[in-house]
Amino acid sequence: MVKLQGGEYIALERLETTYKTCHYAANLCVHATSESQKPIVILFPHEVHLRELLASNANLPAPDTDLHKLCEDQSLKEFYLRDLQAIAKKNGFKTIEIVQGVVLSPEEWTPESGLVTAAQKVQRKAVEKKYLEEIKVRIPAHRCYRSARSELTVVYRLAIRSRKGLTESVPDS
Repeated sequence: MVKLQGGEYIALERLETTYKTCHYAANLCVHATSESQKPIVILFPHEVHLRELLASNANLPAPDTDLHKLCEDQSLKEFYLRDLQAIAKKNGFKTIEIVQGVVLSPEEWTPESGLVTAAQKVQRKAVEKKYLEEIKVRIPAHRCYRSARSELTVVYRLAIRSRKGLTESVPDS
C-alpha cells in the first residue's frame, strides 16, 4: 500500500495484477510514492506480441526496429499508456489508480538481472532503483511539488510576519 499525494491509499500489487493483463507486456511494476498524484508503470514489452502490433500499425515504428530504440519511442510509450488506461477503466479503477506514465524497459527481467525472483515475482526496489532516472522523467510533479510547497511555505511565513508588523527577512527552510 502506498499513500499518494492526495492522502488516498492504493495497493500496488492489486494494480499490477490487473495491468499485467496487457497483451503487449511481458512483465511490469507499478510505481508510486507519497509525492505521486497517480502511479506509473515500468514495463518490459512482450516482444513477439509487440512486433505483431508494429507490423499491423503504420503509425508505430517499423517491426524490425531494435528493441532498445522501440523502448525510447514516444509514440510507443503513448500506445502503452493508452492501452493500460483502457484496462484500468474497463476494470473500474478509481482515477488515482489509473497510470499517468510508462517507462519501457528493453532488458528482460530475469532472476540473474535481479529484477525478479526465481518464482518470477517482481523485485520492486530493484526495478525502481534501476529505472530511477526514467521514473523521474515520467513524474516531473515530484520536483515541482516540492518546489511549490517550499515557495508556499515562504509566502505563508511572509504573510504571517506582515500581519504581525514584522519586516525582517524570512530564512529559507
